[in-house]
Amino acid sequence: MSIQELLDEANPKPPLTGFDADLAAAMNREMETIDVDVVFGKSIASMTLTEINGGEWSHIACWLPRPGNTQDAKLGCNTDEVLARYPVDRIVINGEQPTPEQWEQVLKVLTAADREDVVAALWWIHVGAPEEEKAALIALSERKKRRHG
Repeated sequence: MSIQELLDEANPKPPLTGFDADLAAAMNREMETIDVDVVFGKSIASMTLTEINGGEWSHIACWLPRPGNTQDAKLGCNTDEVLARYPVDRIVINGEQPTPEQWEQVLKVLTAADREDVVAALWWIHVGAPEEEKAALIALSERKKRRHG
């Protein structure tokens, strides 16, 4: 047992409640992953992408869409910058984590369709799915208010 675990056991903290409990749960939640199949030459590879926190995502996705780029327009950001800046420690290809140099090479050989699929998957786990979850939570809250109000 680590020193910190021993100290925590000797001095237990009261359970968190209210906003503190909600914040702790949000900070300790498991990040989502999504798998995307991509083509390398004549082979299919499985790319697993792991979510980053909202602040990191906002920083990566802050680059303005390029004029005339339909994928950028759909997602509201410069998709090439999102791919180039996504942390490689959150990317696994066929069970291996690429180095930054390998990721640069991967980006050079990905087909246009696969680039779109990867960016769309990243957008989904950072924006699309959380928006759906928020809408469901709001609807649930409204139903509870109607029943008790």
